[in-house]
Amino acid sequence: MPKKQSYFNVLPSASGEASLILYGEIGDWSELSSAKVVSSFMELERSYQKIDVRINSVGGEVYAGMAIYQALVNSKADVTIYVDGIAASMAAIIALCGKPLYMSPFSRLMLHNVSGGSWGNSKELRETAEHMESLQQDLARMIAGRLGKQPEEIEDAYFNDGKDHWITAREALELGLIDGIYNLDDEEGSLSDSSTAEEIEKYFTNRLNNQALKDKDMALLDELRRGCPAITASMGDAEAAHAVAEMYARLGVKDEENKQLRARVEALEGEANAALLNEAVSSGKIAEAQRERYAELLKAAPEETRELLNSLPARKSAPRAADYIGKENGPSNRFAGRSWKELDRSGDLVAFKREDPEGFNNLYKETWGKSYED
Repeated sequence: MPKKQSYFNVLPSASGEASLILYGEIGDWSELSSAKVVSSFMELERSYQKIDVRINSVGGEVYAGMAIYQALVNSKADVTIYVDGIAASMAAIIALCGKPLYMSPFSRLMLHNVSGGSWGNSKELRETAEHMESLQQDLARMIAGRLGKQPEEIEDAYFNDGKDHWITAREALELGLIDGIYNLDDEEGSLSDSSTAEEIEKYFTNRLNNQALKDKDMALLDELRRGCPAITASMGDAEAAHAVAEMYARLGVKDEENKQLRARVEALEGEANAALLNEAVSSGKIAEAQRERYAELLKAAPEETRELLNSLPARKSAPRAADYIGKENGPSNRFAGRSWKELDRSGDLVAFKREDPEGFNNLYKETWGKSYED
């Protein structure tokens, strides 16, 4: 049995087969870039003889699709293609590459003339047009071979009118475009013959995502069995899931303790920052009016702000009006110890300024963070 490996967009099976998933738009901007898809397919060829290609795509870039098309055409592996949902435009060309092709009951093929864009000089643009015409002729010959018709008939039927031609699975089987219709294993009732292309594409994408989620859950349980002593190899899936739930419950208690610890650390940091700002203001490193700004800086860049505050030179504080209380030749005690607001309310600011200009200026600076200017 080939060794299991993990590839891009690949679902390996235990029976020695693998599926390459082409779900989404094809192009070098997307997950379905030619480099990723072709390299993944070539890796699969080394380990798997049987490769299924499953398509649910509205198409995309011509050249990216051409690279994928050529990889499938030239493969020596046993390749079978399944259109799960939509195979439109370039995705239809990939689907009709000559390998056995099956469609789900409600899937759609869409054929139209090859379209695309390019840039460059006139020679490069002509080469692009020639490539597109050649690809369209190849597709017409391939379809003609499947249907027993001439390539010109196919071009007239699907390409030359410039329209989109949607083909159901039943129509494709009747025309001989496909080799059969495979049955959905469940949930058939969610689709019908009248379902739109968008509904069909979305339905199969959701199915794939749900299956991928189940596979991920199973892989997680396998990983836990290997790496966690509490989950033994003998446990069933339900027992293992229960053990995981108990572990998460215990982790929840630890998480609450961690939250409390983080809150305490934040509180201590806040106290330290407040003490640092008080010291900076009292030493004259910053004015009181600057406190809030530095508090914001401490939250945004604590280390850098602490370093800045510690580097600022201290300024000797000028004497306050209250410092004159009881001293000879000092100003009148009626101004001492009173705030700017109190002096303003009592109408004493003018007298304070006249009798004690220095005290007035010091109190102004304490209150407003700058010296008084006449």
